[in-house]
Amino acid sequence: MNDLWKSAWSLVLLLSPFVIALTGVAIDLHIAGSRHFRVMEKALQRSPALDFYINLWGTHSLRSRGLVVAWMSGLLLYPSYSIKKGALHADDVRDFPRFLERRMRIASWLTGSGMLGLLVIYTLLKLTKE
Repeated sequence: MNDLWKSAWSLVLLLSPFVIALTGVAIDLHIAGSRHFRVMEKALQRSPALDFYINLWGTHSLRSRGLVVAWMSGLLLYPSYSIKKGALHADDVRDFPRFLERRMRIASWLTGSGMLGLLVIYTLLKLTKE
């Protein structure tokens, strides 16, 4: 296993989780910086979580809007759980635009998968340390 870290494949192995996670972040930022943010706001107007995150971070900068989109993407990943916990309104989830829901779910999965990959690689590096 130590030979792997000395080869060119180690660079690919180390960079791939960053690329995956940053792709998810880029999708969230695209939504935050486009008209899709207003579509999301309108579609989730009855959901308490949206008001909470907007009050927490605001909507004036791309960073703050990106944080709101990222958290709402995470809630939309498992909507039945989010509804049960009271974060999302059932009617909002049912009427949410499918094209935007798909993008937000993909962004959430990519970001989560990239972070999990970073954790796995970090663990492998710690285990193979000489």
